[in-house]
Amino acid sequence: MLEAAKQIVEVDGCSGLRVREVAKRAGVNLGMFHYHFKSKDRLIQILLSEYYEEFFSRLQQAVKIGGDSLASLRAALVASGCYAAEERTFFFSFFRDLLNENAQVIQFAATNVPRHMAIFHDLIRKCQDEGELVKMPLESTMSFLMSSIHMPTLMGYAMVRRATGVSKKKAQRGQQTRFKNLYAEEAIRMRVDSALKGLRP
Repeated sequence: MLEAAKQIVEVDGCSGLRVREVAKRAGVNLGMFHYHFKSKDRLIQILLSEYYEEFFSRLQQAVKIGGDSLASLRAALVASGCYAAEERTFFFSFFRDLLNENAQVIQFAATNVPRHMAIFHDLIRKCQDEGELVKMPLESTMSFLMSSIHMPTLMGYAMVRRATGVSKKKAQRGQQTRFKNLYAEEAIRMRVDSALKGLRP
């Protein structure tokens, strides 16, 4: 059922998740769904947590093996960019749910985003204090870095959906081939290096 829910959320977002559709795709009855998850809200919470905890774990691991402050920041940004690229269907739908003011998604973001933002903020402050990056407000630095790294991923997948008429199967198939250079680790590393170079003294 969780896998069936993922398939729906990755295309339609949490706003498009329907319990009956989840049960149908999973080949179970509604009673089985309610036995395991109790409610749609509970299912969404579990689903979002699964994606986020995987991302957060990768981020922490990247920081540990990064090296000095600048190397750790670079590693953290690459890890963030690579995970977003790998899970771009979900990433796009999650961002769309935020823009559409889905209450549950907004609440989840408000609770969890500060966790990884604290890691980035700490690394940026250290880099600024060490003279590796120009001193500017953290919000401005984060906005510059994240938009440089993640916007190509979002726009690439958005164009795939547009080009395929938002057909679920075509979008999933098309996103594997079109704009694939945007999602490659090498391309993400280049975006990270370019963004950091723009913030060097």
